[in-house]
Amino acid sequence: MRTATVVTIVALVLSARYVTLAAGKTFDHVAKKGYTVFVYEIDGSGYSGDALMKSGRCALFGEGDSAEIGTKDGFRFLFVSGKPLREPVAWGGPIVMNSEEELAEAFQGLEECTFIKAGKTVKPS
Repeated sequence: MRTATVVTIVALVLSARYVTLAAGKTFDHVAKKGYTVFVYEIDGSGYSGDALMKSGRCALFGEGDSAEIGTKDGFRFLFVSGKPLREPVAWGGPIVMNSEEELAEAFQGLEECTFIKAGKTVKPS
């Protein structure tokens, strides 16, 4: 039997929306000033300006205060906007940390089944 572990994140500032666009429709979203916006494409294809977006890819939007996404044939995607953390990123497959040392520690924890600590609350720094 598997058990679930609840991890509370206290200071996450983002907005995420699952969007399904019918053929010929558009999605318009006003982003907060200074927020980063990206789209993870799930199924179909869409466009923003002249940029084509296809399923299985991620599109990062440049600076601005709004995003408009359209589709000719239908498009499903996850739309995310959030306050940038401005922290270093170390990426290793499914794990993202702030340094190579943290990444190595995380993979060791994954191997030893100690990666997720039950009941731990993450507080903002």
